[in-house]
Amino acid sequence: RLSRNYIEAGHYMENLFVSQNVRFISLELPALDSFRQPEQMNSIIVPIQNVINDDFCRQTSIKIRGIFNAKRMMGQFIGGFAPYGYIKDPKDKNRIEIHEETAAVVRDIFHWFVHEGLSKRGIARRLNERGILNPSRQKRMMGLNFGHRLEMKQGSWSPATINFILHNEVY
Repeated sequence: RLSRNYIEAGHYMENLFVSQNVRFISLELPALDSFRQPEQMNSIIVPIQNVINDDFCRQTSIKIRGIFNAKRMMGQFIGGFAPYGYIKDPKDKNRIEIHEETAAVVRDIFHWFVHEGLSKRGIARRLNERGILNPSRQKRMMGLNFGHRLEMKQGSWSPATINFILHNEVY
């Protein structure tokens, strides 16, 4: 995994490891051991292999993004957790269904924002006053191991959460 970024790998192997007296061992080709065969660390093969590894990672990333985009274009859901207001179909992990209880909250958010002109802070305040669980707490209540760092810290609705819902294309 070290040489998946050509520049960082070169920095570590040529500078940091040497200055910190770190022994570097690689089992992949070219097999390296900076203690037993230090001369191999300066071989032209090492940076060439790092470049090949870097490019392999880049190509893999492009292919995976392409697969995800194709799934999205077919209407498939690819996230780990369904967005607030939805639940994953228990029979098909790439399909989401409306969760009526939380979908009503999403509808309220849009109504308050569009028809009543309520600010995002005002919407968050109203939801907190009504005791409505924020998305993280709702997901945990449903038995999911989920937590967004902002919501975990505050434990309540925030303008950022409202903004995310208002701008999320899934709605």
